[in-house]
Amino acid sequence: MRNFSSHHAMGFSLIELAAALVVVALVAGMAALSLAGPYRAARMEEVVDQIRGFDAASRDYAQRWNRPVRIEFNLDDAVMRRLSGGEDKPLGTPLSLPRGFGLERAVLLEDDDRGGGSAHEWVIPCSARGWTPSYALVVLGPSRDRKVLVFAGMTGQLTVLDHDKELNDVLATLQR
Repeated sequence: MRNFSSHHAMGFSLIELAAALVVVALVAGMAALSLAGPYRAARMEEVVDQIRGFDAASRDYAQRWNRPVRIEFNLDDAVMRRLSGGEDKPLGTPLSLPRGFGLERAVLLEDDDRGGGSAHEWVIPCSARGWTPSYALVVLGPSRDRKVLVFAGMTGQLTVLDHDKELNDVLATLQR
């Protein structure tokens, strides 16, 4: 007869393996959740950079060719186009925002009757010198996070605001 008490079992039991898998799954889930916020912020920053670049390229085009252009924002499709000043002729490639991102609204910060639009499309004129009226865009991210982009008319300098309230404060200051 064999003595089973002298032999030690080699390996892990099914319960031990299941417990280890649960612990690994919990750690992986926590890691994924902790990285989701920075990932969303990085994607929003990338979209802001794309819009900044599109505005700068439009101003540069106007200056280089000494021709006015128009920057058109389609709020429904989240697409930006550069158009010839007096025509609807597209100039260059349009900018389509990545899936999940949108343009919630556009606001002229100056009393300027050259620019503006409807609830669906906005047009910002850009002179041959690369000057536009000052304007703001509200960019909406996939997680309902938003950034307010304020472009200075003459310089094109971008200021990024985190809240609509800050934009309302800017608008109130300009109206005084």
